[in-house]
Amino acid sequence: MIFCYIPMAGILIAFQDYNFRLGFFRSPWVGLYFFKEFFRDFTLPNILLNSFALGALTIVTSFASSLGFALLLSEMPA
Repeated sequence: MIFCYIPMAGILIAFQDYNFRLGFFRSPWVGLYFFKEFFRDFTLPNILLNSFALGALTIVTSFASSLGFALLLSEMPA
């Protein structure tokens, strides 16, 4: 419950004009305004391309480094 449901309170921030002093329940509700602004932004293609490129590079480098480490371990004398 601690790791599944309590962090979901943070999802409220995406739909509010969140102010730390006001907290979760007193910050003004803006609905989908920030999502609309995000999808209207002219830099969205760059943001998506960078996100996918970083994800792919992370997968490739983590796979290569773990494979290299496994090969090094397998070559160690017993």
